[in-house]
Amino acid sequence: MTMPKWLQRLLTILLTWWLLALFVQPFSVINPIAHPRELAGYVVIISLISYLAALWPRAWPIWLTTAFLSMIVGLWAILPLKQHFGLTWFNTYVQTFNTATRRFLQVGGVDVPATLSMTLIVALVAFLLLITVVLQLYPAQWPLCSVICLLYMFSMAAT
Repeated sequence: MTMPKWLQRLLTILLTWWLLALFVQPFSVINPIAHPRELAGYVVIISLISYLAALWPRAWPIWLTTAFLSMIVGLWAILPLKQHFGLTWFNTYVQTFNTATRRFLQVGGVDVPATLSMTLIVALVAFLLLITVVLQLYPAQWPLCSVICLLYMFSMAAT
């Protein structure tokens, strides 16, 4: 007797949550997270999006658009920059992100600005969850995904 596909996909998402906890836990120790509940809410929402994308893969434009929009809303929830959600927040965020990235690349060191680190963790969470969907739908992509994950682990070990 085989396991139903929906249950396999749900178990994959749960396993991915566990892997995310392994990555996010050290990140949260190193980087002070001002809004941990919002980050957890973002992880749950993007997980739901990726689970639905795995169930209905033909609607991939909807899922990618929804994932991208949830990343933007998640960034606002994590980094509100003392502004309401809207175009002014987005412009302020882009300027802050560009400044933080430029400063980090010029100065270097181990002190990563919050704007840059939170953007990276939001993108990483979305990437890791969406890659599980790709692996479920296209199992031949395991070698490519394994190389990407190994490169990520090596970059974490180097820092």
